[in-house]
Amino acid sequence: MIVDSGEINKFSDGELMATIRESRDRDKILTMKAISILYERYHSKLLCLCNKVCGGMSEADLVFESTWKKVYKYPTFDPQKTNTKFFTWLSKIAKNEWYSLKEKCLLNYNGIIEDYQDSVIEEKVQEVTLPLTRNPLITALQHIKENLSEKDWDILLRHFEFNAINGKHLPKYILEELKIKYHTTSAAIRQAKGRALEKAKQIARLNV
Repeated sequence: MIVDSGEINKFSDGELMATIRESRDRDKILTMKAISILYERYHSKLLCLCNKVCGGMSEADLVFESTWKKVYKYPTFDPQKTNTKFFTWLSKIAKNEWYSLKEKCLLNYNGIIEDYQDSVIEEKVQEVTLPLTRNPLITALQHIKENLSEKDWDILLRHFEFNAINGKHLPKYILEELKIKYHTTSAAIRQAKGRALEKAKQIARLNV
């Protein structure tokens, strides 16, 4: 694709995304030019959205940055296949990135709390005469994780992340990300999710 530098500035959002898709693997300069134009058009508006969604916290910068990385990595927006406007599509990515960040922070927080609780239990175990019991939900989650492969556990977390928050299936770009990460197909990802959900239900019934 040969594109005049002046001509590309006049491209529509859809044409810029098509340029990214077609040139990403063979013309980095053209690809970055297209992304930079989209960035100039929408960075202020997107940053305002990130600050609003994240409550003005410092995480807004992380969400803002990861959203543009997703645009580069998964340039799926195509106005010929959807009535959605580019910024609406961009906003959905930003919101999903915020949900993912919150999930990671929650998991890290829970891990820290569990480590702290375990250390306290170890220090006090000699002083306790009654049997110690852990939260049954935490126990069930631990058993589920122990009985799933790393891939199935990852897919299961992604499923609950978007199902609980949006009541929807995995977004297309997340499905593409999982396909690339595990070198597999969409059908295999869905099958893995089904297996993981069924096993999680079985273990949860036994532990909760």
